[in-house]
Amino acid sequence: MQNFRDRMNRYNRGIDTNYLLGLGLAALAVITLWWTPVLLPFRIFTTTIHEASHALTALITGGRVVCFEVETSGAGLTCTVGGWGFLVSSAGYLGSTLFGGLLLIWAKKEVGRRRLLYGLMAGLIIILLLFVVNILNIFSGEVKRDLFTLVLVGLVAALFGLVAYKGPDWLVTFFVYVTALLSTLYAVFDMITLVFLTTNPLGGHNDARNLQQFTGIPAVFWAVIWSLLAVFILWQVSRIIFRPGKRSGKAGSGKGQPGSRSPFDSYEELKRR
Repeated sequence: MQNFRDRMNRYNRGIDTNYLLGLGLAALAVITLWWTPVLLPFRIFTTTIHEASHALTALITGGRVVCFEVETSGAGLTCTVGGWGFLVSSAGYLGSTLFGGLLLIWAKKEVGRRRLLYGLMAGLIIILLLFVVNILNIFSGEVKRDLFTLVLVGLVAALFGLVAYKGPDWLVTFFVYVTALLSTLYAVFDMITLVFLTTNPLGGHNDARNLQQFTGIPAVFWAVIWSLLAVFILWQVSRIIFRPGKRSGKAGSGKGQPGSRSPFDSYEELKRR
């Protein structure tokens, strides 16, 4: 029995309890403020990542982005020409889920949290330049540039930069926790909503219906597949988050002396979530 207690104590000491406590407090704030305007910047951020996942996948697979819009309601619109439609349609929900999971992992690194906010600010600026200003197609007449999206996402980028520059450590930590947690929860919430929309004939146009037109396979099939993949991604993320820290080195020779430790064809997509 004593040996069991010793093993459990060693396991618990390897878990970052401060990180879990901070994440719990962030979850409490998220649940309390879910439908309030306070979380609007984070909703805008998550929608931007979702749309950017479509746009970036189109570019990588040889396509072009001709419109990129984000709305305060959390809706988004991405228009692409060319590229691999299967990947372009699948990238939105899976991309935002994966990104949210990576943020949760990165948030564990205490030293890098302020740099993370600076990185997110820079990423939003790059997204604006590539897909809203659309500097790769600057002289193309078919490109639609949305000034409202430019201002809206620009303000969110400025907020991230301001918190990183002026915010005290506790605010930076809490801001990173809420950003990571909401990025994941909004992606999961949107995925669940998508499953219900695809079972409703009046559910409107969405990514899964795009893929139905592309493959002939019912939209609900793709919504369920994406949901299962999202669950797998988040399961792997949780394994990393709750994994105890590793210890290495040989035990000391003296009595009571501790051992050393080391610290995813051509295609045109028009979708609205």
